[in-house]
Amino acid sequence: MKQCDNLSVGIILVDPQQKILVFDRSTPPEGAALPAGHVDLHRSPQQAARAELTEETGYTAAEMTLIGGGWVKNRCRRAAGPLGHGHRWAIFHCEDFDGELNPSPRETSNARWVSRDGLQHLFERTVARGCKELSREEFDAEPG
Repeated sequence: MKQCDNLSVGIILVDPQQKILVFDRSTPPEGAALPAGHVDLHRSPQQAARAELTEETGYTAAEMTLIGGGWVKNRCRRAAGPLGHGHRWAIFHCEDFDGELNPSPRETSNARWVSRDGLQHLFERTVARGCKELSREEFDAEPG
């Protein structure tokens, strides 16, 4: 199993109607997600964010702005990295992008644009599933 590098990026992609692109993950952990991925040692976080955006959505970013980040203690599919289980995240905001939506079927399904309220609803369902307040069947019927 490949070892985690403890570095990850996420991209908040916003369309002209101020909706945010999300999709359902095809790999664990379950639920809706934004474009995201690991940073390898040969790329900067911004280079990794640009590559992940193109790989997962088909879009190419013209401009990206680093808006935040920090350490999140969470597991991934890889073996624990040098810092244990967790990731140092760099989160980027992008409204200036080109191309056609062409989501990666290997990593994603059900790509869709949601409002900020819709994103909050997905978050609340994910938390409810994580707290065992929703069954797998309920979550699968309406993912978070």
